[in-house]
Amino acid sequence: MPPTARTTISPNALPAGPPPVLSEDATKALVAAGLDPADVRWAFVVPVAEAALRLGLSTPSVYGAILRNQIPSLKLGRRRTIPREAFEKWLKDATARNEGMFA
Repeated sequence: MPPTARTTISPNALPAGPPPVLSEDATKALVAAGLDPADVRWAFVVPVAEAALRLGLSTPSVYGAILRNQIPSLKLGRRRTIPREAFEKWLKDATARNEGMFA
C-alpha cells in the first residue's frame, strides 16, 4: 500500500515535556476548538483550528484540504492534527511555489 499524508499514532507515543509557548492567536484558536493549550501534544502538532487561523481559512476548508491530502496530517485518538514540522515545511514550500508564479 503506498504511503499517504495521513498517519495514525497513539497519543501515548508522544514525548512528555513542558507545556508549549503559543501565540495569543494560537491559544484562542485552541480554546475555541475546545482544546487545552497546556497539553504538551500541541508542541508537536498544529491543531486544525490553529492551521486555519494561520492560513486565513475556515476550519472546514482546512479539513477539506487534509482529506484531499493537500496538507499533511496525523490522527491523535479521534482528533485530526498536523505535525508541526510537516506544516512548517509545507507552508514554506507552498510559499516558495507561489512566489515563483509571480516572479
